[in-house]
Amino acid sequence: MAAAWPEDKGSAVIGVVVEAKNRTRGDLLKAEEYCERAILVKPDDGEVLSMYGDLIWNNHRDGDRAKYYFDRALQASPEDW
Repeated sequence: MAAAWPEDKGSAVIGVVVEAKNRTRGDLLKAEEYCERAILVKPDDGEVLSMYGDLIWNNHRDGDRAKYYFDRALQASPEDW
C-alpha cells in the first residue's frame, strides 16, 4: 500500500529526492523512477525537472526529451538559471 503524501507537497518532493539519492547510488534508472514520482506530486519543481532531464540524457541519450524537461525547469524556476 502506497503511503499518502503530506499536505505540503514541497516537503514530499524533497523527501522523494533525498530517498532517491540515498537508495540509488549509481542506479540511474532507479533515480529516474524517483524523479518521475516527484514530478507527479509537484510538476512545477524546477530542480526536479532539471534533474530528470539530466537523467533522461544520461540514461537514454534522448536529447529531445531531455530538452523538454530542461525547458520546463527553466519555465518553473527562471531565477535558478
